[in-house]
Amino acid sequence: MKKQLFLLSVASILSSPSLAVGIFSYKKNDSRGPSNWNEVDVEDNEWQAWKPLNVDKNECGSEENSQSPINLVKNHECRSDHEMNFDRGTCTLVDLFWEITPYSLKGTFPIENCRRPTVDISDSFHERYASSFELKVPSEHFMNGKQYDGELYFSHVDNVEEEHKENRDNQIAMTSVFLDASGDKFSAYMEKLIIGWKFARRRRNQNCRRKEQGRPKIPEMPILPPGSYDPSKYGVFYFHEVFKNKYYYGYRGSLTVPPCSDIVRW
Repeated sequence: MKKQLFLLSVASILSSPSLAVGIFSYKKNDSRGPSNWNEVDVEDNEWQAWKPLNVDKNECGSEENSQSPINLVKNHECRSDHEMNFDRGTCTLVDLFWEITPYSLKGTFPIENCRRPTVDISDSFHERYASSFELKVPSEHFMNGKQYDGELYFSHVDNVEEEHKENRDNQIAMTSVFLDASGDKFSAYMEKLIIGWKFARRRRNQNCRRKEQGRPKIPEMPILPPGSYDPSKYGVFYFHEVFKNKYYYGYRGSLTVPPCSDIVRW
């Protein structure tokens, strides 16, 4: 029952229409499906804000790329020089920008107003700020041939310390975790995130109606009213909690949607 409720909750949020739907599709038989992603216009993709990433051209289908997602299979012993280290930062759920994209549920951290959470992963990556996180249903990656009910991943682009500002600034450090909605285990973590996306859906539906009525849009920020998340009730939110004390796979790959740029260290 928990699995059905989780999937229905996410599906009800994603079911709202989006102005960007139709640019590309996940359906194999669709004319804009993965086999034709190389034809998708990527001129205004979100990653262009980070110039060193160099994501101006569409790289989907490139034989030179290490295309993600993949089926994760253990083929090496652990090579990490240390476990993932985290700093919670000071951002709360109220500080974030919640968004429903055509292919995910997304949260974006503000550059100002709060200190973003950080991660320090191995393989010579230095401490980086979290930029955004996305929920995909079902999971994009597989593990040993198994696809999971969902996948939540965080992107980390900019380095914390000024002395490391240009360290691998042409790569995104991406941390991802599979979600299993089977059984009856309650996830307070996911429930709190779903609150944000429900408010995002409500705000978008309101603006659709206002547009039909010829009325001005409600500002997109903030999505969550201050009273919608009570820290005294929920406690301090730990965004990277799902990654704590976890062993993990790692590989060099790409963005999983157009422009499919080969710039991600998963």
